[in-house]
Amino acid sequence: MNTDIECYSDEFGPRVALVFPFDPEAQADLKSALGFPDCKFNGQMKCWTISDTKECRLMASSVLKPYGYDFSHHLLDGVEVQSYMVHGCSARIDDGQLVLRWPYIQDETHRKNVLNAVKSIAGRKFDGDSKVWRIPLGQASHLHKLLTTTYPPLAEVIKMVPEVEDYIIQSIERVALSQAKELTPELVNEMETRLLDVFPSDLALYPFQYVGVAFAEASNGRCLIGDDLGLGKTIQAISYCILHPEHWPVLVVAPANVKWNWKNELNKWLPDVTCDVVDGGKHQLTKADFTIINYDLINKKKKDF
Repeated sequence: MNTDIECYSDEFGPRVALVFPFDPEAQADLKSALGFPDCKFNGQMKCWTISDTKECRLMASSVLKPYGYDFSHHLLDGVEVQSYMVHGCSARIDDGQLVLRWPYIQDETHRKNVLNAVKSIAGRKFDGDSKVWRIPLGQASHLHKLLTTTYPPLAEVIKMVPEVEDYIIQSIERVALSQAKELTPELVNEMETRLLDVFPSDLALYPFQYVGVAFAEASNGRCLIGDDLGLGKTIQAISYCILHPEHWPVLVVAPANVKWNWKNELNKWLPDVTCDVVDGGKHQLTKADFTIINYDLINKKKKDF
């Protein structure tokens, strides 16, 4: 049966919260085996907790396993997830997601406002077994902003998670890059060095184009380059691709009227790469480094890809 743990500290020292379905018999045996304060109920978290010692972990695992609650992987193999708590609200990272739990809110209007804020997040999911909400890490900063006035304790505990704070800092850096016109000489030199042996010797990016490539780098390639027409968005995208050959082969999906422009730019800047332009539904794909296709054909060739 699905089980989970959270590690935290209170006035009794380091503790482990055991998350499993309501089961009076199992809980009674757990209390009897460990006693207080090694075993106690946390009213804010709505679950039973044990002292975080090897002895308590072993005892809790052996007591609960016959009831179908197998905590052995969590408790005995050293798998611990650091949980952060503020006024009964908890947050932690699990499998690249932000996992949230908060106490029941008595006021109906307030309760709905908090729930609506969480439900507005793209990709959010409620885990019915563990009674927690799972939020994509990339959406944590947005949820934090929504909850700052709606539910400050939950907003505070979200920001306490180091991964979330790192993401917020990186987001600020991306915003700063998006507003820059040129990079520092050190960053320009670094990027020039990385591209030096790739592009023809008579070709180089403009300073603002290095900014676009650096922005793509800071965004792990998930970004929108919104420069005006003719300012070299294509070469900025190509530059990012060159810096990350681990993502090859590359699929370019573009409007039909710029497909051949993409090929021309690739031939100009990267004369040694192979390039395949899909010019119709019957086109036979090749194993090219870059495959260029327009929006109208992408569905027709989906199975081929």
